[in-house]
Amino acid sequence: MKGFFKSIKNILSIVFVIVMIVVAVLTSQNSYSTPEKVARNYLNSFLKGNYKKAYALSTAKNNMTVDEYVEEAQLEYSLLTGLGVSVSDAELYISDAVISEDEQRATVYCTLYFETEGMESESLSLVLEDGRWLVEE
Repeated sequence: MKGFFKSIKNILSIVFVIVMIVVAVLTSQNSYSTPEKVARNYLNSFLKGNYKKAYALSTAKNNMTVDEYVEEAQLEYSLLTGLGVSVSDAELYISDAVISEDEQRATVYCTLYFETEGMESESLSLVLEDGRWLVEE
């Protein structure tokens, strides 16, 4: 009888590990699951200077290299900070997302609150490519 409970315990341990692996895989793929999540991840990556991650969340790879994208993003960031905009302290709020009828395009409406400049409303266009939402560049 003791061996039976040990076998059950081993089986439950294996099932637990499998469940944890499945949860980890699903969570890691989750950043592309909705237009809102992609827009949030894209803008937060840009604001924090993680341009390679922003590049990966965009369609820029269709028409420029990662190095070209990073150079362009750094220039844009420099222009903003040169104007006195505190980009890294910005707070982001997503207000709405509208998905097209064919479910291949979306527009995400968001507001950025800058400590020095107040708020700026913006919209991002996204496209569904290979099952992943990407910001159109």
